[in-house]
Amino acid sequence: MPPTENYDAIVVLGAQVRQDGKLSVQLQWRLDAAVEAWRKHDCLIITCGSQGADEP
Repeated sequence: MPPTENYDAIVVLGAQVRQDGKLSVQLQWRLDAAVEAWRKHDCLIITCGSQGADEP
Protein backbone atom coordinates (compact mmCIF):
# COMPACT_ATOMS: atom_id res chain seq x y z
CA MET A 1 0.00 0.00 0.00
CA PRO A 2 1.47 3.39 -0.94
CA PRO A 3 2.25 5.77 1.91
CA THR A 4 -0.38 8.37 2.72
CA GLU A 5 2.19 10.97 3.77
CA ASN A 6 4.02 13.37 1.49
CA TYR A 7 7.00 11.89 -0.32
CA ASP A 8 9.53 13.27 -2.78
CA ALA A 9 10.34 10.13 -4.74
CA ILE A 10 9.30 6.54 -5.28
CA VAL A 11 12.02 3.88 -5.42
CA VAL A 12 11.25 0.64 -7.25
CA LEU A 13 13.63 -2.21 -6.47
CA GLY A 14 14.42 -4.43 -9.44
CA ALA A 15 13.47 -8.04 -9.99
CA GLN A 16 13.83 -10.57 -12.78
CA VAL A 17 13.09 -9.81 -16.42
CA ARG A 18 12.70 -13.01 -18.43
CA GLN A 19 14.57 -13.81 -21.65
CA ASP A 20 11.46 -12.95 -23.69
CA GLY A 21 11.37 -9.51 -22.03
CA LYS A 22 8.37 -10.29 -19.84
CA LEU A 23 8.52 -8.89 -16.32
CA SER A 24 8.45 -11.22 -13.33
CA VAL A 25 5.31 -11.10 -11.21
CA GLN A 26 7.25 -9.40 -8.40
CA LEU A 27 8.55 -6.63 -10.68
CA GLN A 28 5.11 -6.07 -12.19
CA TRP A 29 3.59 -5.73 -8.69
CA ARG A 30 6.27 -3.22 -7.71
CA LEU A 31 5.80 -1.13 -10.84
CA ASP A 32 2.01 -1.20 -10.48
CA ALA A 33 2.32 0.01 -6.87
CA ALA A 34 4.73 2.76 -7.97
CA VAL A 35 2.31 4.01 -10.62
CA GLU A 36 -0.54 3.96 -8.11
CA ALA A 37 1.51 6.03 -5.64
CA TRP A 38 2.64 8.39 -8.43
CA ARG A 39 -0.95 9.02 -9.50
CA LYS A 40 -1.72 10.12 -5.93
CA HIS A 41 1.37 12.32 -5.69
CA ASP A 42 3.23 13.28 -8.86
CA CYS A 43 6.93 12.84 -8.10
CA LEU A 44 10.12 11.25 -9.34
CA ILE A 45 10.16 7.46 -9.83
CA ILE A 46 13.57 5.80 -9.49
CA THR A 47 14.05 2.24 -10.70
CA CYS A 48 17.12 0.33 -9.65
CA GLY A 49 18.58 -3.12 -9.84
CA SER A 50 21.14 -5.07 -11.74
CA GLN A 51 21.15 -7.36 -14.73
CA GLY A 52 21.51 -11.04 -14.03
CA ALA A 53 23.53 -13.23 -16.38
CA ASP A 54 20.30 -14.89 -17.56
CA GLU A 55 18.42 -11.62 -18.20
CA PRO A 56 18.17 -9.68 -21.48
